[in-house]
Parts: sequence; C-alpha cells; structure tokens
Amino acid sequence: MNEARGISGAQIGILSVGAGVCVANIYYNQPILNDIARDLGLSEGATGYLPVLTQAGYGLGLLLLTPLGDKTDRKQLILLLQGALIVVLLLLTQVRHPAGLYALSFATGVFATATQVLMPMAAALARRDKGKIVGIVFTGALVG
Repeated sequence: MNEARGISGAQIGILSVGAGVCVANIYYNQPILNDIARDLGLSEGATGYLPVLTQAGYGLGLLLLTPLGDKTDRKQLILLLQGALIVVLLLLTQVRHPAGLYALSFATGVFATATQVLMPMAAALARRDKGKIVGIVFTGALVG
C-alpha cells in the first residue's frame, strides 16, 4: 500500500473491477431477450419487461439502499449487497416461471447498486489523489 495515498493499486483495481462487474448485471439481459423468450416459451413482449424491471429495481436501490453507505459501514453494506446479488443471480439460473423471472430481475437491479457505494468508499480510503482514484473506479463501472 502506498502510505501517502492510503490505498494500494491492488485495492483500486479490486474496487474498479467490482464496480464494473456489479453494474454490468443490470444490462446483461438486454441483448439476449429473444433467446430468453424462445427458451422459456414467452412472448417477446413479456420478456421486454425484464430490462424495465431491472432498471426500476436499480432506481429503487439508488433511492433506498445507496444512502445507507453514509450511515452504516460501507464495507459491510457492499458485502451484503454483492452477496445478495450473487444469490439472486444463482436463482435466476434456475427460474422457469415468468413471475419469478420478473421478481429476480427487479432484485438484480436493487442489489447492483453496490457500485454506487464502492465509489465513495474509494474516496474515503484515499488520502491523496481522490479524484484520480474515484475516476479509476468510475471507469470500471463505465466499462461494466
């Protein structure tokens, strides 16, 4: 760890990759909607709700969960959100009913908000070059 900077390059990399991987989950379903419709026997219109619900969940998570990063331990909140996201994604691999798919897509959006807690955590860990470090983590989110 660079003592003057307060955060190591490896930590910055982990935060950046974590932000990218986490936020990417709200977009993964969009290019494969036709495949989802075909595999589950749904209409294309029915699968069109999936990205809408994922984005709605993300919006709700931004409204209700992200502010908790200012009031609680960010590390614990990030671990909770990412752990819940992993569980939801695993459940998504098993669901075959549209209602379950809709609910889990919404939950994916809610828990993907961990990205928005990672960026202020990076700023809090940095002693110097806060803008540069947050920029690197934000770039990870944009790449995701």
